[in-house]
Amino acid sequence: MYCPECRYPVTDRDQFCGQCGYELAATEPHLAEDPQMAAVPPPNPLPVPIPMPAAAPAALSPQRYFGMLLLMCLPLINLIVFTVWSVGRKPTQRRNFARAALIFLLVVTLLAAFIIAWYELLNVLYPYGWKWAWQT
Repeated sequence: MYCPECRYPVTDRDQFCGQCGYELAATEPHLAEDPQMAAVPPPNPLPVPIPMPAAAPAALSPQRYFGMLLLMCLPLINLIVFTVWSVGRKPTQRRNFARAALIFLLVVTLLAAFIIAWYELLNVLYPYGWKWAWQT
């Protein structure tokens, strides 16, 4: 049996069409089972487009990683280059590496500042030198 409005297949128990919402209880039974309507196939639903996955970025070669590691050894150039690379618009491996390198440099700098400050504090507290408890 088909809906007389949109010719969508329906069952005898349906009160409304699932496609167009037409009230089937109000239709006459002989109209809904019309042989001409039965001969017309139901319309095919529109195909849903399948989104294509984005292409994966090309992997960096070991030579490029080695070159980026060498840049980490140059004191001010590494900050400039990694800052420029880390604000790039494309999500690439180079941008991720640059961000990780900047975070690493920040952590190492903070750790070095803490160690130097602790050492200077000990020199202020003990101007003539200090010894551990087991060194006395």
